[in-house]
Formats: sequence, structure tokens, C-alpha cells
Amino acid sequence: MKLSIITVNRNNAAGLRDTMQSVVSQTSRNFEYIVVDGASTDGSVEVIKELAPLFGEGLKWISEPDSGIFSAMNKGIRMAEGTYCLFLNSGDSLYDNKVVEDFIQFDGDEDIISGREYLPQRGQVCEPPQPEMLTYDYFVDNVLLHQSTFIKRELLLHHGGYSECYRIVSDWEFWMKALVQYNATYKVFPRIVANYDVEGISNQQKYINLKLAEEKDALQKTLPRVYPNSVELRELRQFKKEYEYLKNGKTGWLVKLAVWLKRRKKNDTAKYL
Repeated sequence: MKLSIITVNRNNAAGLRDTMQSVVSQTSRNFEYIVVDGASTDGSVEVIKELAPLFGEGLKWISEPDSGIFSAMNKGIRMAEGTYCLFLNSGDSLYDNKVVEDFIQFDGDEDIISGREYLPQRGQVCEPPQPEMLTYDYFVDNVLLHQSTFIKRELLLHHGGYSECYRIVSDWEFWMKALVQYNATYKVFPRIVANYDVEGISNQQKYINLKLAEEKDALQKTLPRVYPNSVELRELRQFKKEYEYLKNGKTGWLVKLAVWLKRRKKNDTAKYL
């Protein structure tokens, strides 16, 4: 079996239903489906039980407490038997009903195979730069698309899965370590894989400070010798993107940009803006 699709969920019954229905509608059934529920109390377990017969023996699921999203994802990795894992969290969905079929037929045996994703709430395709070789500099400024990236289970197990010391950025930390430090192989999958629910924790404004703090900690631990100024560089590049949004008329960033500029010396930011 080539593929294990893993969905983690906590109290998102409506999103879980959408995700499970997109998986069961695939033209190829050459996959196993794993649902890791975090002891939900909103009817999520009832959704799993309702849709379970559609998967036959291809479904595994548990519902029990966990310590966070990456704890749940690590449980899914340990339950998986496929060569590759694809993490499709509740609320996300496969882009169309041929994603699995196209992946099974795809000529690739790399450790990590990454595609694109569609953002329904924004009506746009998310297509970050996908160079043939990924470097530290790439990850200072970019990420791989988690819901659209197939990862060899052996690679995940070899490195102990995802770090559970972070709530938001453990997948990004894993990309840096696996692809740059440990020279994992990588290939682009030239199609849209998933519809990404942008309401997830990593995109919520109330968690932005936590996300930035975790990114800073991960960078300092991962890149201290290679990129001593990588934390500041990443922050500057992120605000450069926000500055571009501002110039295009999206004034929602004005206050945030003004606050940031007060925190920085003018000559420190000019060369990046």
C-alpha cells in the first residue's frame, strides 16, 4: 500500500464530515484512512461512525485525549502502514476525486513529494516557489504546503515524528531538518492536491504571537551556525510581504506595519523594503 491519509480532529464535526467525504469519493481506493480524534464532545465521533461503513476495512480511527495537534499526528504515523503519509486535517479536503489515483501513478520515490493547494475562502491557488533543491534560505522565507505534501513514513519514524514541544510550527521545523540537515530527497508533484481551510490555528490572528515565538525558537535551535541572523531576516521578509499588500490597497496592515517600524531602526529596514 502506497498511501496513508491521516486526519486529526478535535471538536470540528462539520469540517471532519467534509474531509471524510472528500477522501471516500476518490476514484482509487489504494489507500488507508486514519482518523485521530482528540476526545471531541461536539458529535465528531458520531460523524466517524456514520461514515465508517463507506470505507469498509480501509478505515482506522481512535478518539482519546492528546496533548495537541502534533501529538495526534504522531499517533497517526504510528498507526499508519502505507509507504507515504498525507496529513489532511479536519476542514481540509482533497482537491478532486482523482488526487489519490494521480499520486499512485506518479513516477516518484523521493522521501518528500510536494504539490500545491487551493484556498477556497480566498479563491486562489497557493503555489510557493518549488525549486529542485531546498536550502536553509528557502525555509527562512517559505514553507512546504502541509496538506499537499506526501512524506515517507519511514522518514517520519526515523526522526521521531513531529516535535511536540510546539503547538504550531513543528511541521515547518521538520521540513528544515529533514530536507536540509538530513538530506532527504524531494520532488515536486505538479498538481493541486488539497483545499486548505485557512481557519486553522496557524492562521488565526490571536495565535500570531505564539507562532512567531515558536518560529524564532525553532530557527535559533536549527540554524544557529549557518544563519546567525535568520530570525531577524525572516521577520523582515514577512513584513516586506505585508508592505506589498499595503501598497496594493489592502490597508488592514497599516497599523501593524506602523507599530513594527517604530520597533526597528530606519536604516535596518530600508534595504529590505
